[in-house]
Amino acid sequence: TAETVRRYCDAVTAHAYGMLWTEPVAMTPDARADVHQLMLTKENQDAFSAMMRAISEAAERVHGFAPLQIALFGHAGCFALKPAVAEQNHLTTEGAALLSDDDLTRLVVSCAEAAALAEQAGCAGVALNACDRSLFGNSLAAFHREGRFGGDFDDRPSDYEFSENDF
Repeated sequence: TAETVRRYCDAVTAHAYGMLWTEPVAMTPDARADVHQLMLTKENQDAFSAMMRAISEAAERVHGFAPLQIALFGHAGCFALKPAVAEQNHLTTEGAALLSDDDLTRLVVSCAEAAALAEQAGCAGVALNACDRSLFGNSLAAFHREGRFGGDFDDRPSDYEFSENDF
């Protein structure tokens, strides 16, 4: 919204940030914790790009330079509009869907697509928000989960390459 853009522009004009991390940005509508959470998809790429440009222009106007902008991708996990988890445990919300390996593969693909959109929008990089109880944090702790996205962390396939057959 215009209010979100104003808030970021006010922040970068008040302080000479060298780097700006966004608040968590969802890659799909269902990954948000609230309908007002930032999101980056093909459908809203133009609005997200306009926000990134406005932030850069505001900082350049006041400080003579724009901060590096990093999009922090997040999935609200058990707190999402459509609650989901990589592994059920005592911390997860009852009723949250246990995602399959195919679901998690699609999420990886969504992250890759959103990263490309973020780059086109002017972001210098992306990061994954893997805090406690987020889906990414939950997936890192999926020690009892079967399949490619679970088990002992050291035994997970770190060199797995995703292909079109995975989604």
